[in-house]
Amino acid sequence: MTSKEAKKQIQELVAQDELEAAIKLLASYFENNKRLDDILMQSAQYHAYQKGLRNGLISFAEVQQQLNYLRSNILSFIREEQASTPSIDNIQKEIQSDYKHAIAKVCTIRLLSHHIYMESGLSITSLQKHSRVKNRKYIATTIRELEAYGFVIKNGNDRDENTLYKLTETGIKLADEFDNSILGQ
Repeated sequence: MTSKEAKKQIQELVAQDELEAAIKLLASYFENNKRLDDILMQSAQYHAYQKGLRNGLISFAEVQQQLNYLRSNILSFIREEQASTPSIDNIQKEIQSDYKHAIAKVCTIRLLSHHIYMESGLSITSLQKHSRVKNRKYIATTIRELEAYGFVIKNGNDRDENTLYKLTETGIKLADEFDNSILGQ
């Protein structure tokens, strides 16, 4: 059973007033969750109230109040679990974004280390064009990271389309290490 199916089944059990079954499924499926302890404590309290009701020690209204509190907490737990569980689509998008950013890093370092561009440098627009990376943000992010770590320097104004970036000495060493590891030299 997937987590989505388990959550749906737990919600259905709560809707059908099958709290014991809902708690058992919740306990078996989310056994390592800290908040589950709270629900189990409430379950124990619920059973104590049921016993008190049977023995005439507690009113029906008190038991109903406890039941509503327990239902609310179970449903709240499920909602919070759904919100904290990343979807497959989001995971795939994140992996794709990481992959595209890695490609942008490789392309940027390789292009800036090319002897034709070593002296003059390249703009973000030129890097994007030559690398064929479709989204400019990956190139821009890469340049900011490389600049922050002292691997590239810029010539020009940030707002200028013609700001050129080139490798520093440290950046050239990084590019050489990169080429040696990639090309097996």
